[in-house]
Formats: sequence, structure tokens, C-alpha cells
Amino acid sequence: MATLRDLLPEFKQIARARLQRSASRVEDLLEESAQQNRPVEAVLGDVRSMTIRGVMPSTLEAVSEEMSQVARRQGAI
Repeated sequence: MATLRDLLPEFKQIARARLQRSASRVEDLLEESAQQNRPVEAVLGDVRSMTIRGVMPSTLEAVSEEMSQVARRQGAI
């Protein structure tokens, strides 16, 4: 079963592709969560509920959903 740490590079790539300059907040959350060994589903919920100036909530939901698809493919959720 894949962990957040295993998925981190791909999750960061998704954040960068979708959020460009605003990706750093999501990347920081992902790195911190991986260090704490938090469950992938909980972290995806955090991404979904983040507030980032200039980023629509629907965009963060789409980022979270894309990450969720990767996690399902890798057996993390």
C-alpha cells in the first residue's frame, strides 16, 4: 500500500501544473503531512478545504480529485 511519502512527487507535480505560483502552500502541506505520516485521505481533505488567495475553491477541489485518482491507482486509498 502506497503512503503519502510515496505519492509526494506526483502530488507536487499536480499542484505545480494546476496552481503554478500558488502551488507552494499545497506543497508545504504535503511535505509536512508526509513527515507526520498522515493518512492520504485526510491530507486530500485539507487540500480541498484550503483557502489560497486568487485560487478558486473549485480549482482546489479539482487538484484534490486528481490527487485522489492517483492515490486510488497506487492503492493508497
